[in-house]
Amino acid sequence: MSNTGISVKFIHCLLLMISFFSTALSFAQEETLKDQAKKQYVRPKIAKSDPYAISKILCYNGFHTLIPKQGVLFIPERFKERVLESEAEGAFQVWPKFYRKNQGWIYTLNVTLDEAKGLKPIDSARMDQLKKLGKVVVTVYKHNPISMLKPRKEEDKDLNKK
Repeated sequence: MSNTGISVKFIHCLLLMISFFSTALSFAQEETLKDQAKKQYVRPKIAKSDPYAISKILCYNGFHTLIPKQGVLFIPERFKERVLESEAEGAFQVWPKFYRKNQGWIYTLNVTLDEAKGLKPIDSARMDQLKKLGKVVVTVYKHNPISMLKPRKEEDKDLNKK
């Protein structure tokens, strides 16, 4: 009876030690993997890191927001002073909030990814209708501004699909 008690205690102690060492080993392996990942990762160099340099700036009533340069399709003459290339005026405001407050002069045009990539052109009749609105037209995909590439030629489209 006493031998059985000792062996149960011994096995219990042995299981605790195995559990402890396997936990310690897994932590050590995790740290090694983290160190390897840090050594392998090389941060890419970004040519232009200033978002204002690669954006159009919409300004009004003491606030401004950023839109990709190719994200503004049409600017009526009367709103040209609200669309800037540099030197923002007022406090920065995120796009959804800025748009909500300025819907009177901004129109958002929902586009597909194919249209944004230039694979499918926007219908010319649709473009004529947009110009007649008299609002600044901003292209959006899933409610966020997106750049519009110029429509590609047919041979370029075929190369992209390969």
